[in-house]
Amino acid sequence: MSTDPRPLRLRTLLATLVLASGLLLAMLGRPAPAEAQVSAMLPDQLKNLTYPSTYTVSGLAPLRDGKYDQRAALNDPLKPALVTFIQSSTGTDFSAVLLATNTGGSGVFVTLHLVRAQNGVATAGPGIFLGDRLKIEGVVLTDEGCFIVSYITQGPGEPLCCGTKRETREYVPDANTFRLISVDGVAVTQAQAPTPPRTGNLGTRSTSATAALIAILAAAVLPLATRRLVRTEVCA
Repeated sequence: MSTDPRPLRLRTLLATLVLASGLLLAMLGRPAPAEAQVSAMLPDQLKNLTYPSTYTVSGLAPLRDGKYDQRAALNDPLKPALVTFIQSSTGTDFSAVLLATNTGGSGVFVTLHLVRAQNGVATAGPGIFLGDRLKIEGVVLTDEGCFIVSYITQGPGEPLCCGTKRETREYVPDANTFRLISVDGVAVTQAQAPTPPRTGNLGTRSTSATAALIAILAAAVLPLATRRLVRTEVCA
């Protein structure tokens, strides 16, 4: 008794077509890796990302709609730290994000953060301190994969509130942060890279502590020096 193999072949063909269709739909529904990376670093995503911060109690600034107010988060008016998203520039694999932080005084501290994305998840690195009360003009990505930050800062003798000196700095991604490679188009080495001093409230606290230490040392040394001077005159 012979069996017609055509129904079996037809069922096999149909099963193969169904399986292939399912795989095709799954591949079409899954975003490409590059697309997932870029979408994780769109401005709306970057404005709702958690950034490392040296100005908050927790060491983090979880932004929501581009802002984080520590007083509201901790329900403590004595711990001010308002972190604000300024602007960003995004490449295929990373973004540069500028944040501004006010700690309750007149200072507004600007930091530059590198954001990388892996498997569609963005992660921000520690911020590089750029300066106090800078007027940011822009941050752009070069063809070489570097970021150029343009801003107005304080020139020699100018108050922190009213700088007029235009400056550009070029940074290259390095691990989870940036490395400065040029200032106003002039190449710098890591050893030559300028480190702007922290000013405003944080600088005041540091300066006050230093001044207090000097005053204590002076109070301890002055009587000894005076006694020695008197003894020398008597012996003479």
